[in-house]
Amino acid sequence: MPPMSWLPAFIFLSIWDAIAFGVGVVILIYLGMNYSKWPKKIRGSLLVLSFIALWFTLLNWIHDGLHNTGAMPPNWMLLAFTEYTFHVPWLIFGLALVYVITQLVKVYKK
Repeated sequence: MPPMSWLPAFIFLSIWDAIAFGVGVVILIYLGMNYSKWPKKIRGSLLVLSFIALWFTLLNWIHDGLHNTGAMPPNWMLLAFTEYTFHVPWLIFGLALVYVITQLVKVYKK
């Protein structure tokens, strides 16, 4: 258990990771339902962007779970620094890619 002063930071990160995992699941569902409807010209690009978004959302959640099980006190400060330095930007990047994909799909559906 981390010190009480670090608990809000870890709770925030856990909530953020759960949201990102949900976004990743939604991307998988969207790919499964709409891949054949995408214009053939941009299918490869959208698939690559989708894969990157999935990598940064789904796999980051699993990676954090592995961090949590391997955390060894008294290194809570180092763990928090690592989590916020690497994982938060990955999640933001993954969500930004989701936005790009939806914009591309809207443009090319017309």
